[in-house]
Amino acid sequence: MGSVNPASPMISARDVSNIRNRLKAAGFPVTKTLETFDVAASSIPADTFAYLISLE
Repeated sequence: MGSVNPASPMISARDVSNIRNRLKAAGFPVTKTLETFDVAASSIPADTFAYLISLE
């Protein structure tokens, strides 16, 4: 049986907080994700975009 690290939820919460703080410090006006990126309106070829988001 695998053991669960009791600190895991605390670490996850800290990671979320760190990301939120970094985005705020960066001063971005809005948060955007790759899921909302409009490839059709971009000059990036769809195959290139698919390769880049695959993290290979």
